[in-house]
Parts: sequence; C-alpha cells; structure tokens
Amino acid sequence: MRNALSTIAVIGILGGAALIATVLTSTRGQLILIPYVLTVVACGYALRATRLTHYAHRFWTAFVALSSALLLAESYIVFVIKPGHLQRAMSSYLWPVVFAVATSAIVGAVLARVTAVSAMPTPARRADTAP
Repeated sequence: MRNALSTIAVIGILGGAALIATVLTSTRGQLILIPYVLTVVACGYALRATRLTHYAHRFWTAFVALSSALLLAESYIVFVIKPGHLQRAMSSYLWPVVFAVATSAIVGAVLARVTAVSAMPTPARRADTAP
C-alpha cells in the first residue's frame, strides 16, 4: 500500500505540473483535458500494476492523485496567475475546490472499479496440457 501511495502521489504531482504547464503555454481551454486524461490513465495503470485488492485502497489512492493534481493547478492559478483577485469573497474560490474534489471522487470511484484485481492470480497454463 505504501509503494502504491508514493507512486500515485508522484503521478498526482506530475499531473498537476502538466496542468500548470498547459495553463502557461496555451490559451485554448480544451487542451487542459489532455494532461488530465493522461494523469487518469497513468493513475489507472499504476493502480493495476500495484494490484491493490481492496476497493477502498484503490479509491483513496486514485482520489489523492487526482485531487492533488487539480488542487495544485487551481492553487497556481489563484495565487500566481491571478493574485489580484484575492480580495474577492472566499466563496468565489470555494466552487473550483468543490468541483475538483467532486470530480476526483467520481473519477477515482470509476478507476477503483475498473482496476479491480482478484485476490488470487490465475494459475498459469502448463505447456504440456492441451485445452
């Protein structure tokens, strides 16, 4: 579990960095979906490779990765790109955080369901037995 959490944390940080790089280099809003989808795919691959058997472990590791990527990008936008807007009401900053957490929970639940593995690996078929 620890190895999976550290791998997923790195994926989340790299995903957040990719989201920030997209914000810095592009003016087209749709391009932000590319690093997010790549983060989701990398997260799914890492969950499948670590073979976590419990749904809760898979969900929380995916949730941590995806929410950290989104919150890292949102924090960069709020505090670095638009620091002059900090005088606005705090509720105007709350909806992106709620959206990031809700999106991470939904996608994390789907990833946890899709990356399910059985507790016992399938025995390898012997070469000398015919089907």
